[in-house]
Amino acid sequence: MYNTVLLMRFRRFFKEVGQNNKFVFGLVLFLVCFSVLISFIVIVYFQKPALVSVAGSIVSACGNSGSKEVCYIRQFDLFSKENSLKTTMSVLKAVQDVDSTTKFCHVIAHKISNNEVSKNPEKWLDLLSEIDIVSCNEGFFHGVIEGYMASDPQFLLDENSMMEICKQVGESLSPNSDMTYFNDCIHTSAHLLLVQEESDVERSLEVCHKMDEELKLECSYGVFMEDAQRLNLEIHGYKSRQQIGFEEAEFYKRECNEYEGKDQSACWLSRAWIFYSIGRLDTNKMFENCSGAEIKDAFMRCYSRGLAIIIAVDQTQKLNKVPINDYCSRIEEDGLYRECNKYLLDLLLRIGKSFNDYSREYCLVTKDEYKSVCSNLVEETIQKLEKRKGVGSVTEVNNL
Repeated sequence: MYNTVLLMRFRRFFKEVGQNNKFVFGLVLFLVCFSVLISFIVIVYFQKPALVSVAGSIVSACGNSGSKEVCYIRQFDLFSKENSLKTTMSVLKAVQDVDSTTKFCHVIAHKISNNEVSKNPEKWLDLLSEIDIVSCNEGFFHGVIEGYMASDPQFLLDENSMMEICKQVGESLSPNSDMTYFNDCIHTSAHLLLVQEESDVERSLEVCHKMDEELKLECSYGVFMEDAQRLNLEIHGYKSRQQIGFEEAEFYKRECNEYEGKDQSACWLSRAWIFYSIGRLDTNKMFENCSGAEIKDAFMRCYSRGLAIIIAVDQTQKLNKVPINDYCSRIEEDGLYRECNKYLLDLLLRIGKSFNDYSREYCLVTKDEYKSVCSNLVEETIQKLEKRKGVGSVTEVNNL
């Protein structure tokens, strides 16, 4: 009420001034514009350098660390707890400008949005409209879901509660979104499902098996991915990332082949990260390891995701050791070849817009009969992601 009355008085004042004294009106207008300019100067020349200084300190601290990735995750975990989302995002952008390795920021984004939810858990759905849910390969989106579930110690995950939460997420993002974020929500929920079940994969999969076919794969993949990467399991003390045997490819192959159908595909898909850790940027090694899958779909998903990881690391770190090549052409079966490229490009484009041009160039080296299909797929995916990007308002950070 008070604000409305004040606004009416201002309007009356400017109207009278405009009618009786154009000089005074011009003076007032000048003062208003001048104050806006001063505010802008303060932000640009005082606040921005301070944020750049903070970013520099973070880069210096992690540059001398044994594991830069772990260090950056820890630094932004601590910083985001004590600062606003906007400030944290600005510092992240400044760090990315200096150290390009942080553009592959999925886990950092998890921590930032997870901490934002913990500041006000009841407003968790509102946070989805304040972040760029596409950024950092949807890490911010995943962090919001995890943050909400972790905020209530009495909360129990099962097929019904997972569906209900993800339904709320889907409705909050509508009409700018599609089923993709509902599916991603199921995947993210499954990470925490494994934590809830104290790292018991079989017990967790029993929950996933109660969902329909499409969601069953998303859920199983989330369970296996958490078992492979152990980010949340380590936090809760169930497993350590140091226990992962990065020289034991044969063990992981046998382990995944013990499963059938979608569970085998989900298991192999999650192991692409481990195979990357073993072979690093060696695409031949990735092909060899993923070829151990008994199911063709499992092989294709493992290989294409492994390629996406290799290419993403090579490009974001500017290593230039992995030339643009039609790596899926190693797959002789036409249907799988197309699925490999489709899945690979979707993964790259979802990492961020910096991969738009790379994906367009990639299509030029594919088989002649696939080039136009590939180009159309890339443009359609870019348009789809641009529409989703409008859901969030924090878009300053490079979308990686």
